[in-house]
Order: sequence, then structure tokens, then C-alpha cells
Amino acid sequence: MSLALRQPAPAAGNLGLDGLIMLTERLTALLSAENQLLASRRPAELAGNQEEKHRLTALYAREMASFKSKAAEFKANQPGLVQRLQRRLDP
Repeated sequence: MSLALRQPAPAAGNLGLDGLIMLTERLTALLSAENQLLASRRPAELAGNQEEKHRLTALYAREMASFKSKAAEFKANQPGLVQRLQRRLDP
């Protein structure tokens, strides 16, 4: 079972809130699929997706840092998107 997502991940840069939400959803889906593989005792299948997971994780870290530095601006100008992002981040 390949966990690779069909669409290529966005390139590094300023994705904006829509891009950060999409990235969060993609990373969450990848991690969820990995958890399913582990639960079904198929850890060998994780190896093929490590590079993509590392790339998405690094991009997520950069984009979240960028978001946090502009959080007040986003909250003032795009409160709906900020709430949508918060819903994706809450467990």
C-alpha cells in the first residue's frame, strides 16, 4: 500500500492560509495512513513515503513559522480561514 499522495506537495514559499490548510490536511492524511499501516502490522510499507513525509514536515514547519509571524494580520483580514486552520489543528 503506497501512502504517496497523488498530487505533488506545494513548493517551499509563502503558501498563504489556503495553502497552509491544504498542507496540514495532506500531512495529516499521510500520518493517518502510516498509523493504519502500523496498526495492521505492516511497518515495512512505511519506508517508501519517508522522503515525502520529511519534505511535507519541513514545509509545514516553515509555513507555520511564517503564519505565526503574521498571525495578527491574518486574524484581522481572514478570520474565516484562520478558524478553518484552527479546526484542522485541534485534535
